[in-house]
Amino acid sequence: MDVLGLLLYVLFFFCLVKTIYNWIRAFILRASFKRKLTKLCSEHCYDVKTVGGFWRSLFRYSSKPDIILKTPHTKYIIRFVTCRARKRFYHFVTPQFYAKYMKLYFAMFGASKELGFRMFETSGYIPELDESYTKKSDNTQLILLFNPSPLVINCTSDGKKEEAGNGSQICNYTIYNANGFITMLKPKD
Repeated sequence: MDVLGLLLYVLFFFCLVKTIYNWIRAFILRASFKRKLTKLCSEHCYDVKTVGGFWRSLFRYSSKPDIILKTPHTKYIIRFVTCRARKRFYHFVTPQFYAKYMKLYFAMFGASKELGFRMFETSGYIPELDESYTKKSDNTQLILLFNPSPLVINCTSDGKKEEAGNGSQICNYTIYNANGFITMLKPKD
């Protein structure tokens, strides 16, 4: 076997191991979130209805929400967005269309700023919610819940690219990662 063939085998093996690791990590993080949410809801008598499920969004998105959570004051229509690979950047143009990519950085000689370029860029689509779920009322919030979450979430707002975090808005949706959502749900004493 020549050196090039050996390198290709090693590269293939590394990619296979990394893919399996990403899937296992996503399942573990989603299961951990489910456990925390179930505990919080039982402690505070919140009502959780599973519409699409905790696991479906690991594979595909649909026009139904994943879960609906009702607290005494607010009803949350929740859609999971799954980022299986760590260190990904997500850029949302609309709540339905996004691009995900990695960045490779180079430090310029004598420069204090890093320059980077996108790698492995792909686009994604999350279907719009059925109208029966989007009837907006004063006590209903639409949530995009990132679990596992990407490194950075950006969105386009008024023609500008802005970084988004817990509590940020993309059109009618509020963005949270798993820990931010659990923290937000806990009653303030």
